[in-house]
Amino acid sequence: MSAIKAMALASIREATRMRALHIVLVFAVVAIAAVRVFEAYSPGEEAKFIIDTGINLIRLFGLLSGLMLGAMLIPTEIERKTIHVILSKPVTRGQFLVGKFLGASAVVVGSALVMGAVFLAVYFHRFHASGFNVDVLKATLVVPFELMLFMAIVTFASTFSSQIFVIIFAVSAWILGHVNDFLGILKGSALTTGILHVVGAIIPHFDMFDLTRPLMMGDPVATELVWKPIVYALGWVAVILSFGYLVFNEREF
Repeated sequence: MSAIKAMALASIREATRMRALHIVLVFAVVAIAAVRVFEAYSPGEEAKFIIDTGINLIRLFGLLSGLMLGAMLIPTEIERKTIHVILSKPVTRGQFLVGKFLGASAVVVGSALVMGAVFLAVYFHRFHASGFNVDVLKATLVVPFELMLFMAIVTFASTFSSQIFVIIFAVSAWILGHVNDFLGILKGSALTTGILHVVGAIIPHFDMFDLTRPLMMGDPVATELVWKPIVYALGWVAVILSFGYLVFNEREF
């Protein structure tokens, strides 16, 4: 555990030195805080506009931060040859992988929590007269777990590919994960249908983390819509990291 902790802390320190991440976070906070400026473009639906825009901005900037940080997780260590130094110490490949993931995820999730706090402050300041809407809080809380799952995919891709491919792979998985249900109903040849079903089975359902849908419809957000995505994310993280370890453990440097 000490080796994993050391790798995680090293990843966090490296992330704090990345100015680009600071710029993204500052820009994200400003953008979320400025959402109220544009609510006039949705007369009568100001609450829906702020909720939808605010939560999706958290998601968008969280993904951007994850790509910027995650794509450098392992490829950079390999390019700099520093991975040989790290693995020559009492650090196994599994500990290295998990530590990198935990460190990067801590930074991305931490940034999402900051953005979430700003969004909730903006929302409840604007609609405090209507009382505390716990459903908005629920919809905000699942986003960090979506980002954690996304970081697991980024980490997995970084075990066998370059930075550019990591970005392409992770973004493609995220997009497909949001249209997973749609893939299952597409019709075509037997081969096409089979491929789509396979893709739908191996890609996480990122769409289940989007709780803005019931909010837009005026429906309550059931508690199970919160805990199920959280458990789902943690389960997928364990599976993806396990496969990542199998790939990384066989890789030659």
